[in-house]
Amino acid sequence: HLVLENLDRQLIIFFLNTQHLFSQSPNSVSQKHLLVYSINEQHEKKIKEIHKTLTSLCIDVVNYINKINISTSKETQNNLFVYLIEREVNNVLVYLEDEKTLGFYKPKYILDQKSEAEYFFTGDSLFYDLRESLLEKNKPQETFIYSPTPEIINKIKTKPFTKILFKPKLEDQKIGITKKFLNVESDKIVLVEPKDDYRFYYANGINYIINFYKGSEEFLFNSFGVDGLSSTSNKERLILVLENTASRNKFFYFTDDDETQEQLLLRFLSEQ
Repeated sequence: HLVLENLDRQLIIFFLNTQHLFSQSPNSVSQKHLLVYSINEQHEKKIKEIHKTLTSLCIDVVNYINKINISTSKETQNNLFVYLIEREVNNVLVYLEDEKTLGFYKPKYILDQKSEAEYFFTGDSLFYDLRESLLEKNKPQETFIYSPTPEIINKIKTKPFTKILFKPKLEDQKIGITKKFLNVESDKIVLVEPKDDYRFYYANGINYIINFYKGSEEFLFNSFGVDGLSSTSNKERLILVLENTASRNKFFYFTDDDETQEQLLLRFLSEQ
């Protein structure tokens, strides 16, 4: 695992240092794109319509992914970025239906969503404006064959782990958490710095680490095998993840209520 982690880091650093090599126009036939979307309903229908529009503009979109899934966990975020490097994806398009925006970003957007867009459109006629802008600057190349249907990413490869099926006894356990919550007071909870190597926590007597994963039910189920979630639902879910610092095995906890991280944590701690 450590060798793979180091390789992934090297790929990420190399790609970030060489992004200037890919600064071409956004509809260049030599470029590949990932479209990150936030759509309220009728996801598949709307994605098909967008795919048809973009390919008619000679924009090669190799994959689509729901925005809530690009930062579900640090692992899935890094693995998605490495996947883009391996697929030689040059641009990330971000389409936000509610905000009526469409932006072109470099792949580092996956790691830092505050990065600046290279091209940005806003308003009620996003794709018409995009068409007009591209036709002004470039003559479309119609000889390239694009994927006839959109390929949606609904799973990211994660490291193998064993699911903890029943909530562990936590009375005598020290639990680390990387975010402070004002209303959470417990002798078991210890505020810690984020670490990739959990051996640091284990060496300091911390038995478990709590993280929070957020994503669609489909993505969470397919990536982590979370029981109780649908493998086809786009419903957004927040999940508390209790991870053993020695074995890296995980226990998943969630409710049917729309809760904040703090509310979910308080409910989890109260159910002893």
